[in-house]
Amino acid sequence: MSKKLVAFFSASGTTKKVAQMIAEEAKADLFEIEPKVPYIKLDLDWMNKKSRSSVEMSDKKYRPAIMKKEMDMSSYDEILLGFPIWWYVAPTIINTFLEAYDFSGKKIVLFATSGGSGFGNTVKELQSSASDAVITEGRLLNCGTKQEITKYEITGYNENLFDKQQTFTITYKDKVIDKTFTATGTCTFHMRSMRIRCYYYRDESLADLAGSYS
Repeated sequence: MSKKLVAFFSASGTTKKVAQMIAEEAKADLFEIEPKVPYIKLDLDWMNKKSRSSVEMSDKKYRPAIMKKEMDMSSYDEILLGFPIWWYVAPTIINTFLEAYDFSGKKIVLFATSGGSGFGNTVKELQSSASDAVITEGRLLNCGTKQEITKYEITGYNENLFDKQQTFTITYKDKVIDKTFTATGTCTFHMRSMRIRCYYYRDESLADLAGSYS
C-alpha cells in the first residue's frame, strides 16, 4: 500500500478542515504549511491592491517565508497538496513549500477550495518549483462535506499510472469503453476530467472515444 501525505496551506481555516477530512479518509499523514508571519483578515483583502496577498500574488517570483519543519518526503509515494485559490491560481506560498523539499519522482495531486474560480494555470505555475515531480489537477472541494471528500478519495486522485500497454474498461455516459493504450512515457487516467493524460505520448478525451464505441 502506498504511503500518502496530505500537505496543505490554509489562511482562514477552510482548507484546513478539508485537508483534515481527506487525511482521515485516505489514512494519510497530515502536514500544515505554515507561514512565518500568519495571515490576518486584512492581508486577504483581494479588493485592496496594497494588501499582503495582493502584493504577493502580483509578483510570481515572490516566495513568502514558511516555517521549516523536518520532513522526509522520500517516505511518501503520493502527496495530496491543498490550498485556497488566490487570483485564479495557487498562492505563491505553495511554490515556497515545493522548493523547500525534495519531491523528485513524486506524484503530487492538487485539491483546493475556492470562492468561484477553478485551478486556472496552477499546475503550470507550480511545476517549475518541482520540476522532477508529476503534478496533476485534482478537485475543488468547496462544500467540505464527508460525501464530497469520499468522492475525491475515490475519483479525484486515485488515478492509474502506467508506462506500458494497459487496457481500461470505463463507463462514460452509459457507454462501456474497453480501450487499450500503449504509452511511451508516464500516463494517468484522470477520473475527474475523464482524460487519458500521457505526458510524453498522447492526450485522448474519453468523450471523443465514446463516439467510436456502441
